[in-house]
Amino acid sequence: MTTQLAQELTKLKHGDHICSIYENAAEQLAVIVPFIIEGINQGARCLYIADERTIEEVAQSLSAAGVNIEHERRRGALRLQTSQEIFLRTGEFVPQAMSDVVHQAEVEALADGFSGLRLAGEMTWALEADPDCDRLIEFEALFDHLLTNSKSVVLCQYNHSRFDAPCIHDVVRTHPLVILGDQICPNPYYELPEMVLRQDQAGTTPEFKQQRVDWWITQLKRTNTAEQDRERALEKLKQSERRFAEAQSAAHIGSWERDLRTNEVTWSDELYRIFGLIPNEVELSYQLFLKSLFPEDLSRICVLGEEAIREHRHFSCDYRIVLADGSIRVVHDQGGVILNEAGEPIRLVGTAQDVTELRQAEQELKRQKVILQTIFDEIPMMINFVDSAGRVQLINKHCERVLGWSLEEAQSRDLVPECYPDPEYRESVMAYIRHPTAGVKELKIRTRDGRMIDTSWIVTWLPDGTHIWFGQDITERKSAEMILRQSEERINLAVQAADLGIFEHDHQTETVYWSPIMRSIFGWGAKAAVSVRAFFDLIHPEDRERIVAAIHQAHSSSGDGLYRVEHRIVRPDGGIRWVSISSRTLFEDGGDARRPVRTDGIVADITGRKRAEQEIREYSESVQALSRRLLEVQEAERRHLARELHDEFGQILATITLHLHAARGLAGPAAHPRLDECAALLQQAGEQVRSLALELRPTMLDTLGLEATLHWLAEQHQQRTGCDVQVVGHLSEAVPSPEIAIACFRVAQEALTNVVRHATARHVWIELNQTESVLELVVRDDGIGFDLIPTQEQAAKRGRLGLLGMAERIQLLGGSLLVKSEPGHGTQISTSFPLSRISEQPEKTEEQV
Repeated sequence: MTTQLAQELTKLKHGDHICSIYENAAEQLAVIVPFIIEGINQGARCLYIADERTIEEVAQSLSAAGVNIEHERRRGALRLQTSQEIFLRTGEFVPQAMSDVVHQAEVEALADGFSGLRLAGEMTWALEADPDCDRLIEFEALFDHLLTNSKSVVLCQYNHSRFDAPCIHDVVRTHPLVILGDQICPNPYYELPEMVLRQDQAGTTPEFKQQRVDWWITQLKRTNTAEQDRERALEKLKQSERRFAEAQSAAHIGSWERDLRTNEVTWSDELYRIFGLIPNEVELSYQLFLKSLFPEDLSRICVLGEEAIREHRHFSCDYRIVLADGSIRVVHDQGGVILNEAGEPIRLVGTAQDVTELRQAEQELKRQKVILQTIFDEIPMMINFVDSAGRVQLINKHCERVLGWSLEEAQSRDLVPECYPDPEYRESVMAYIRHPTAGVKELKIRTRDGRMIDTSWIVTWLPDGTHIWFGQDITERKSAEMILRQSEERINLAVQAADLGIFEHDHQTETVYWSPIMRSIFGWGAKAAVSVRAFFDLIHPEDRERIVAAIHQAHSSSGDGLYRVEHRIVRPDGGIRWVSISSRTLFEDGGDARRPVRTDGIVADITGRKRAEQEIREYSESVQALSRRLLEVQEAERRHLARELHDEFGQILATITLHLHAARGLAGPAAHPRLDECAALLQQAGEQVRSLALELRPTMLDTLGLEATLHWLAEQHQQRTGCDVQVVGHLSEAVPSPEIAIACFRVAQEALTNVVRHATARHVWIELNQTESVLELVVRDDGIGFDLIPTQEQAAKRGRLGLLGMAERIQLLGGSLLVKSEPGHGTQISTSFPLSRISEQPEKTEEQV
């Protein structure tokens, strides 16, 4: 800790003679300890003379202040000795001999390499040898002569309670400097050594009195001059204070002071303005300052102030304040603690500056610095800074990642041979590096891991001669360009082989390129000038509106620029051909303001394909008509067979049964068992005939409808197989057409047959769902399921076309079929029919009756 007195002691110079008159031991130590420490710091030898008790107290105080006593004693920088060892070795007080001792101590200090001698003495010892202080005053006066042009500084300490007033009076007369409190003051009562020494002679001569008068006049003039200097200094201080206030106002820096004993606060006018207050219009207090702090900063600032007071240290911090209008400002505050003579904190003083804009600017600068550093490190481009001597100054992270060399390696090693191993190529690169030119330069560089990569560079120059190299790894681009060239060659070959035409339309210049093949397709001559208008004129009139609409859609703000159409053209020779056109348009700008820039497209002559498609379409329609006719014939045949079985064969069986009953009445008892057995067989045959007739064509499909027929089918299947079959859902009042009804019945019939053959199911569900436009039929089971695709492929190879037959029947009616099955998860067959033809329940015909 540095006190005001310690700072004053640093200003002493060689030849100074100071006295310190103290009241107690604390005042004594407050002077002698910093005096000795400053002497050690300045490289002087420090000699302290006192009684043994005082020497011990001084040694303890020096140790407490951080001085290594033993170390300083060993190297000769500190000597603590008693007056018996130095001045009273002969047992008597001889002023001249004692002065010689001091002079010899200075000579020895200089000879030992020290910058000088710092002598301090506690003078109470002198009373033992000189109670009336006459020789002591002589000794002090001799010191003034001794210190002229010397390398010593002498401090004499007097205990006020041990020396009487006349002695203290004479002590003051013999010292040019006097320590008062924490100040070292020039002594206006100091007298020249000749005057002090001659006053001890008996009587005084007129010459002596004249000399004393001259000295007093000189001192008075000096005092007057000092007073004038003080007044001028005060005026300068006032001017300085005014300038300081103006400087505070200009720099927006205010000063403050806080008395720690009374907690009284003093602010400069500028500090008032910083806090949004008017000087002298508010009652200033420390609590007012705390209330102005931003709530989140209050605790931190209080702790910081307490630590500064407790640890006697300076502080510097930022905090936010809330002004009366609610605005928030940032203040930078710095200050420190003022201590009294006893080392106790008595005041806090400091300055405060409004740094709101500065902190905002710093924050913005930091943000921009982070942005620039991030861009520099993360931009996918290599950046090198090379000075005028060719030394690498800086490279970014991307450059390190691409080439593999770190900045430290680039600065400490010559990487040119590493990067360009071929001597001849290296020499050409070095020539370019020494004399770079504007434009892009491509270089092949070997990376740290031994790969050869392609790079491109652009160089720019700074005024100080630094070159900034911007580079990119274009290895992939080069490879892509090679692949693109090869691809373009293959495409060109493919286009030529496929007999495709190509066109390119530049919308800005309205120029069009038509390839030879395209000209051939459209019937244009090889050199004929053909415009876009001519192209549109060849579009078949029936297709033109559709094509124009498609182009407008592709070029609209919502379009993607893609255009794929097929249309007819009428060639100049009158021939009609079909073409397929695929193109893509590139745009500039966006939204409604975007404009087409370029359109590239491919044209194929698909006349042959269109003819083939027409032939296939006609053939498909013929096949479908034939299939529909076959199904109609099949259903008619089933109906006929069912009627024959039910009517004719059933009548025959009934007639035979009647004849058997009649024969039984005529036959004897022995023939009855045989006849009864025949009757039973005839009855069983009749039931089988009826069942077969119903399966071929259940008459209830025409009489009761699809829903009732499906219920009958489910009951029949459950009776034959024992498998639980449920019909879920129902149809609305509007009934499907007979074709759809019989198709649904056949699907359900085929599905149940497949369940018996393959599914090993315990439950089957037949679900019906009808809306105004769709009829849905779903048959699902809980059987073992199967892999759909392999099963269908095997069934087709073996000629089992059950599912294919279902699909064919359904497709002829415009319906759809979906089969889902997985091993272990059963099978579901879903059909959907459009009810475009809904008819009322047909009237029963004679055949149905």
